[in-house]
Amino acid sequence: MSWNLESHILDHAAITSNKLPSTFNLDDSKNIHFTFSVDKSQLIINHNCKNQKDIDQKMEAFFKDLVNFEYEFEESQGKSRPKRKMTLDLSNILFAYHNTDSDSINSKNYEVEPHFHLLIPAKLKNKYGKSTKVGLGYLNLRRMVSEVAARHNLTFNFDENVNTESDKILKQKATKFTWFIKRVDDNYFKTSIENATVNKYIENFISQYKKTENIQYYIKGMTDFQQRLIRQNLDFYYEGKNLRTEHFPLLLSQEQIKYLDIINTGDKELIKPLIEDRSNRLIRAYLEYNCGFNNPIIRELENRGNIFKKLDLNLNDINVDIQKKTDNKDKYRLSLNYHVLEDVKNIFKLCTNDKNFLELMNNIGYQNIKFKAKTVNKKRQRVGFTFEKDNELYTVYFSNLNLTYQDFTGAYKNNSQKDIFKDKINFDTYEAKINFYIPLKKKTYQEKIFYEIYNIVPEINLENYYIKKIEQGYIEFKNKKKDIHVTDENDRIKSSGTKKTLEENVALMITIAKAKNWDLTTLDITGTMDFKIEARRQLNIEHEKLLSTKNIDTNTTKEAAKNLREMIESGNSQDLDYI
Repeated sequence: MSWNLESHILDHAAITSNKLPSTFNLDDSKNIHFTFSVDKSQLIINHNCKNQKDIDQKMEAFFKDLVNFEYEFEESQGKSRPKRKMTLDLSNILFAYHNTDSDSINSKNYEVEPHFHLLIPAKLKNKYGKSTKVGLGYLNLRRMVSEVAARHNLTFNFDENVNTESDKILKQKATKFTWFIKRVDDNYFKTSIENATVNKYIENFISQYKKTENIQYYIKGMTDFQQRLIRQNLDFYYEGKNLRTEHFPLLLSQEQIKYLDIINTGDKELIKPLIEDRSNRLIRAYLEYNCGFNNPIIRELENRGNIFKKLDLNLNDINVDIQKKTDNKDKYRLSLNYHVLEDVKNIFKLCTNDKNFLELMNNIGYQNIKFKAKTVNKKRQRVGFTFEKDNELYTVYFSNLNLTYQDFTGAYKNNSQKDIFKDKINFDTYEAKINFYIPLKKKTYQEKIFYEIYNIVPEINLENYYIKKIEQGYIEFKNKKKDIHVTDENDRIKSSGTKKTLEENVALMITIAKAKNWDLTTLDITGTMDFKIEARRQLNIEHEKLLSTKNIDTNTTKEAAKNLREMIESGNSQDLDYI
């Protein structure tokens, strides 16, 4: 079975724009095949798409805009030369839109998401006949698509910031399984079954699913595999089951089972709050089913006996806010250099000499700031400065701020010749950017998520935690390895864990309480006796820390401590622990 990429794109397209040059060589390994998709649930909620026709109209409008769009960008030519202005467009590219009706190969076993294909020549030229580039990691191409998508209020899969485990190697191995199922010829497929080569593929695929809980991707892959076994009449056993004749394992997590139970109630008041949770693929699948689309998750569950009810859901008051990945342009705003430069610019409005500059910077949070110098052409020159912040030492070079020491002396001279009274008044209310800086490269993915929610760096290690927003705006913290489950329910913090991990469980709850700026001396603690004792111990430590950093009246602190003990002791014993 031979497979031709260009033919596949053209033969299964609903709309095409084929502008590949006559010199295009399909066999060139440097050609680029870029695909991107959008989920139907996003189109149903945010664009009121009620059927495939509505979706196709929305996709066609985006398609036409992208075909005619010209993206401008700058390419670096080294430090000594200015950046070169370039443009990127689709004038020499094959661009196609696929839907369920057109894509008969991929939609043979289930409906596919609306998706697009771009086939790009190795040596790409724009409409002016000049060489152009899609960018490292297709950066320019992604930005080009994103810019047009924003005009249509669309967020494609590559642009969405999905809160899942990211293991690129494992993902590549999982993709190898899905590619293998669809692309290899019958003889190779049969041989791989007989010599157990496919066993490794399927294990990697299942491992990826258990990490990400992307049930739709898993069901599609397993369905394609099962249909291939049926077509070639081949037996394959996994955990004692013949996947040709029996159901493949669904491997639902406890959380997925909980959401399935809520859907099965048919209760609109319980189901509607779940719709805004982008990570909940079960509710997204149900929403598509409820609008008449043939979703693979729902179909597989129906095949196993689950009966779903179609509801009259009013979605007019719901709009899903899709969090996008941080672009490199936006990442700069998270960098140390950005925060420091903003502060330096404001200090430049006031400072009159080096000593004054250092004093003003120290006043806004740059502790122990000192200029850094080095010898250049046998002369000592100031090239940057060092400072401390939150017990960490930082070094910032002028060159990274696009500054030279002459910019400093120029500011000094300018300020000595003008009235800076108004600038001093404005500076009194200035909030230093350095106080909002978080060294993201030194933080785990989970700590970054925590920071995005509470705008503060967590005091404990959150590695191996799964953090996400759930229904009613609650924040859920789960550590499956340690069996810790804590939920921030807005006005209270709930926990269900084991005695073995009680200390970490309480530490997390107190960390959340502090992040919410709660008064730790007035918390209402309820739960098991073990929980109350551990909470009392850790809260006393927090109280002692407070005493050591603030000059508080002794009688007041004794009274607060007494109230804290009484509140903890008065709580009733129960299975769930609360703060």
